[in-house]
Amino acid sequence: GRYHKGIDIAGVSDKTIKAADNGKVVDAGYRNSFGNKVVIDHGNGYETTYAHLSSIDVKKGETVKKGEKLGVMGTTGRSTGVHL
Repeated sequence: GRYHKGIDIAGVSDKTIKAADNGKVVDAGYRNSFGNKVVIDHGNGYETTYAHLSSIDVKKGETVKKGEKLGVMGTTGRSTGVHL
């Protein structure tokens, strides 16, 4: 893959991905090398990006709570294996 400022977390297919904290969905959809991607703005200067999802369960503009399902782990986009 390409260099980015995040971390890659290996996992298994079909694992539910949940929001790390409360926030607003500022991006949700297929984004080239990131594949299916969700970005949460936590309103405190931090954003969390969840990429390579096999499916997305939220839409841009929605408010999410910590622990809420965002999607399912996968390997979409420019990916060499199942990871987040």
